[in-house]
Amino acid sequence: MSIHTDRLESLAIPGHHGYPLEMQKTDVTSKLSALAQPVRLDIVLTLASHREGLSAARLADETGALRTNAAVHLTVLRNAGLVSSQRAGRSITYRVDRDALRTLADFLAGAADKISEQP
Repeated sequence: MSIHTDRLESLAIPGHHGYPLEMQKTDVTSKLSALAQPVRLDIVLTLASHREGLSAARLADETGALRTNAAVHLTVLRNAGLVSSQRAGRSITYRVDRDALRTLADFLAGAADKISEQP
């Protein structure tokens, strides 16, 4: 099932007004694609519960991911705009981008509302 462009326009991503529709679709699909892998979803959910952020090693320990794989997953999530990183010396702390998750959730909630309005 595909969403027609006219329907998608009515689901414009909050905070993305003025951006071309194609950019919005690309942003949403990039984020959903990054979250479609179970380990990445676990990483995002774990980071969401640690406001102070976590190192890749601690994140791997908490999610059960291999440490080498955690770094790859974090790169995918960071490239999708779902995770940010901050370096302090040799340590890197990762945090979930709460605004990006809220924006994605708002978009999906809007889509669900449109679906529920259908006869």
